[in-house]
Amino acid sequence: MAGQKKEPAAGTHLDPAAERKFRPNQEDLAILARFRPMDDDFMRCMFKDNLPLVEYVLRIIIGNEKLTLIRAETQKDMKRLVGGRSLELDVYAGDIDGRKYDFEIQRSDKGAGEYRARYHSSVLDVENLSAGDNFRDLPDTVMIMLTETDFFGEGKALYPVAEVRVDSHEAPELFTGNINDRLTGKQFRDGRYILYVNGAYDNNDTELGKLMHDFRSSRADEMYHSPMAERTRQLKETEKGVEEVCRMIEERCRQERQEGRQEGIMSSVRILMEKMGFTVDAAMDFFNIPVEERERLKAGL
Repeated sequence: MAGQKKEPAAGTHLDPAAERKFRPNQEDLAILARFRPMDDDFMRCMFKDNLPLVEYVLRIIIGNEKLTLIRAETQKDMKRLVGGRSLELDVYAGDIDGRKYDFEIQRSDKGAGEYRARYHSSVLDVENLSAGDNFRDLPDTVMIMLTETDFFGEGKALYPVAEVRVDSHEAPELFTGNINDRLTGKQFRDGRYILYVNGAYDNNDTELGKLMHDFRSSRADEMYHSPMAERTRQLKETEKGVEEVCRMIEERCRQERQEGRQEGIMSSVRILMEKMGFTVDAAMDFFNIPVEERERLKAGL
């Protein structure tokens, strides 16, 4: 039963019937046993093709029991800006009222800064306005950043950036003159919302506090919310779930190896360019880099 504490198990295990059919790599099982919903790879597995769970979690975070999602997808690529920095959203969702949501897990404070939130929010705008559309066609967007630590350090569960007041602060230094005398006090609402969630919030007397506890838990039996516990149990204790997560682990390791190989190649290309005066194409010719890989490597130089 979710919410009831039990003695921790030695590690992740399958039921006997499943274990006879599938014996995953023991190293993968050890990694799987430590995974928590706070770990973005595991979180993506939890929410993949699981609209009800995404809706359940967002309802608690936002505090709106009537929130109704009509779509949700994980690892959504946002690449509409040619030449711009692309993003892969952890969870991209839309509700019945047309709002768009970006739900991100960020364990490192370094990657959770205000400018990152701003860029995520901006990309949501670009994704949802096509050529010829009126600017008023922009949907309301909600960018949610769940951080493992208390990013702002004030002990609060939530830090919303819901609206801006024209006189909310003194004018920036780049403005000169008596601009502060002209502030109106009106609200500036553009339908853009940013919400930071404190993943370290520790108050199990609230639903949000229990949810943050669940995000930090590696065992289903330690979780309070049954939808979170059931999905965790499915991924860790059934054949299909373990296979899904183990494939994800293997794919991530493959990508890391590939990225490491690419970084080594790019480093060698840079040396030829800087020390020997090679052009980028001549350097790539020297290393026999396939044509289909060159543009991608050039973008990283």
